[in-house]
Amino acid sequence: MAGRREDVLAQLRADAFERDVAQRWLSGFLGRAEMLLCDFEDDVRQYAIDEAACIMEAMFAPSPSEDLSDGVEDEFAHEFAFSLTTPCGKETVQTPIEIKLYDRLAGKSSEDPDDVGLQIWGASIIFSRLLCADPARFGLSTKKQPGSATEAPRIIELGAGTGLMSLVLGAALPHLGLPNAQVISTDYHPQVLDNLQRNIRSNGLAVDTALLDWSCPTFDAPLDKPANVLIAADVVYGPEHAILLRDCAARFLAPRGVFWMLTTIREDGKFTGVKPPSRLPLRRTTALSMRKAVS
Repeated sequence: MAGRREDVLAQLRADAFERDVAQRWLSGFLGRAEMLLCDFEDDVRQYAIDEAACIMEAMFAPSPSEDLSDGVEDEFAHEFAFSLTTPCGKETVQTPIEIKLYDRLAGKSSEDPDDVGLQIWGASIIFSRLLCADPARFGLSTKKQPGSATEAPRIIELGAGTGLMSLVLGAALPHLGLPNAQVISTDYHPQVLDNLQRNIRSNGLAVDTALLDWSCPTFDAPLDKPANVLIAADVVYGPEHAILLRDCAARFLAPRGVFWMLTTIREDGKFTGVKPPSRLPLRRTTALSMRKAVS
């Protein structure tokens, strides 16, 4: 059974069309799971969410049979296509948002922070699709609403890794009537920052980068002003990271600012000890939760 699943995932990774269809279906399902499965028992609904999230992430991880320890630096290019929903009178318009990402060293060492930051994680893909599907939900809209971001919001991504969410924001914000918004993509590890800057250059987007150590944050430009919005996806690898993240976010978030975080909860591996929120009991290997914190 494991071999058959590995073969299926290998086919999905190799076929761009099949991979895109699978990503869209899984992302749509995860974004609407609570509504689609509202008539099912909690454990059935959670099981379906767990399985979908697990498959989504597995599509971007190397298979166990792949030999990635030969000392050769592996590099992969991924192309993502999202559909940005924007209002146009009483109708809505779908604008394509296309991002190309490079990742390196993915899967060589699950304990190496550089390796973690050089992978594309499923939560960042799901967050990007949720954002594009309903920007107003995140306070990013051409129509001003209570709790929406300012006309020129400052958005900081914490633990950006390959930078997918920052790049999606950089491409989407001009279409949302927010051309003067500033997006700042941060990470701590030099190799990760180098790869992040390469991804920004290859997409030709106005996204700033900055080194940020959660344990000892500095406030030099471009991090010299508080952010209206903080975002993060799959950045907590242990209980100590959660504490550092909380304290760091509190220092960078402006009054009435919003912190959006999407995380994958795992029961084993390097994520051992990271527990889900109490209202989302951990039943299997993966669960997704989004939290909105207002300063």
